[in-house]
Amino acid sequence: MKPEDGKWTADKSTAIITKYLNANKTLDAVALKAIGGENLCSLSLSQLNNITAPNLRDAGALDISACTPDKKKVLYNIASAALINQSSDVLTYYNLIKPYLGGAPLTEIQRISKQNISVDWTTFMSLDKDVLLQLTPNDVKSILGTNLGQLQNALQDPKIQAWLVLQQQSALNTLGITGLIGKPDPLPGGIITASTVAAGTNLVVPRLLQTLFTCVLVAALQKML
Repeated sequence: MKPEDGKWTADKSTAIITKYLNANKTLDAVALKAIGGENLCSLSLSQLNNITAPNLRDAGALDISACTPDKKKVLYNIASAALINQSSDVLTYYNLIKPYLGGAPLTEIQRISKQNISVDWTTFMSLDKDVLLQLTPNDVKSILGTNLGQLQNALQDPKIQAWLVLQQQSALNTLGITGLIGKPDPLPGGIITASTVAAGTNLVVPRLLQTLFTCVLVAALQKML
C-alpha cells in the first residue's frame, strides 16, 4: 500500500485492503494513512467497525466525503470515541472531528452550534441530509456564524432547497438574507402570510374578508339579474 502507486479504483482498493486484512494484519494508523479516506470508503461496514479509536485518531484527518451515509456514521462514532478526552478544548476538538461530521447526529451538530464556532461552508454541506433538514434557521445561523452569507450563493442547491421549504418564512426572515423563500406563516383568524423574495417582507392576506366580499358581490349581481 504505497501512495506513489497512484489512485486506486474502488474494486482495486477493496481487493488490496481485503488481501492485507486476510494476512492477519490490522488497519493501524500507518495503514490508514497509506490507504487514505477515499479508499477507506470502499470497505464494508463490518471492516470499518474493526478500526480502533486510537488508530483512527493517530491516522490524522481523513477525507471521507466519498463514503456512503452509513459508513460516515461508523467512522464518526469511532472518531468521536477517539477524541472524547479532548472534547473539553472546544476548538481543538472541533478541528479534529470536523472531517467526520458528515456522519454526526443532530445532537452533535446542535452542540457545536452553541460553541461560538463558524463552521465552513464545505463542512456544513457535508452534513447528513436528514440532520440538515432538522436544523432550524436559528441553528443554521449559529452553526455558520460569519459564513452565513454563503447561504445566499447556494439557493439552487437541492439540499438547501429541501431545507428551505420546511422553514417558516418569518424564521427565515430573521437571517437577513434576500431570496430565502419558505412556507407561509399561519396566523389566527384564517390569515396567512405570503412570502416574498426580499427577506423581512410579508403580505397579509385576510382570506375571510375575501370570502365575505365575494359572497356580497355574488348576491348583488343576482339581484340585478
